[in-house]
Amino acid sequence: MSSLLSVSASVLVGLLLSIGSVVATQPRTPSKVGDLVLVVSSPWGPSPREILRRTELNDRYPVSAPLGRFTQLVNDDDVKNLKANGAWFVLDGKKLAELCSL
Repeated sequence: MSSLLSVSASVLVGLLLSIGSVVATQPRTPSKVGDLVLVVSSPWGPSPREILRRTELNDRYPVSAPLGRFTQLVNDDDVKNLKANGAWFVLDGKKLAELCSL
């Protein structure tokens, strides 16, 4: 039982460190119309696809992940609306694309 608890704790710490490193590289909150953003959902909430559908935004990059999708802001309230519709984070997509060489 203790080995299972140890493995679970290790996975949780790794997940938190991974998320923390992404957030730490975030220099600013994207807020301008036309900004590319990465919408990140929580594992237990609505999917990024569902969040974009609720916010009436579209995918803007052909590659996606189970917990993240790129989109482009089309009005000033999009970041607020994405978060209200279940986004865990709304990250600067241009900066992340540069870091990942996309």
